[in-house]
Amino acid sequence: ADLLQGLEDAFVQKVREARRGADEALAEAARVHARLVRDQLEHASEARRRGWTVRQGLQNFVARHELEVDRRSVAASLEATLHGLRALSEEAETRHDLRPDERLQVKEYLA
Repeated sequence: ADLLQGLEDAFVQKVREARRGADEALAEAARVHARLVRDQLEHASEARRRGWTVRQGLQNFVARHELEVDRRSVAASLEATLHGLRALSEEAETRHDLRPDERLQVKEYLA
């Protein structure tokens, strides 16, 4: 459900956009994680077929560095997104243009 439907307050719009951004960041993190796990499993399986140990297969995993860079980038993006959501949650407490029940809804929406 959308936050405070019908209310077109600029702060509420900012909260909605931040939440959409957080949802997108989480989805991207899930995609990167799934790709990393899938590729690791494929390389481990390939190593076993070649008679290597799984460790050798993963050490020879050429794209590992690239995927680690992607993973770190997504982690940094998630951390920044979380920081932004926390800041908005704190700001919600000071928004006296919103009723107390609306401020509570904003905080719950961001939780």
